[in-house]
Amino acid sequence: MFAGLIGVGIIFMGAYAFWAPQAAAGFGIPDTPVKDPNFQAWLSVKAVRDIASGPPPW
Repeated sequence: MFAGLIGVGIIFMGAYAFWAPQAAAGFGIPDTPVKDPNFQAWLSVKAVRDIASGPPPW
C-alpha cells in the first residue's frame, strides 16, 4: 500500500510539470527560464520519466 502511495506521488509530480512548468523555478532551480523551449523540452522528458516510473510493478 505504501509503495502505491509513493507511486501516485511520483506520477503527480510528473503530471504537475506539464500543468505548471513555472513551479520548477521554486523547486530548486532558481532563475529558471520557464519560457525557454530548451527548458520546456527537458522538463517534458523529466515529466514523462516520472510518470512512467511512478506505477508500482505489481
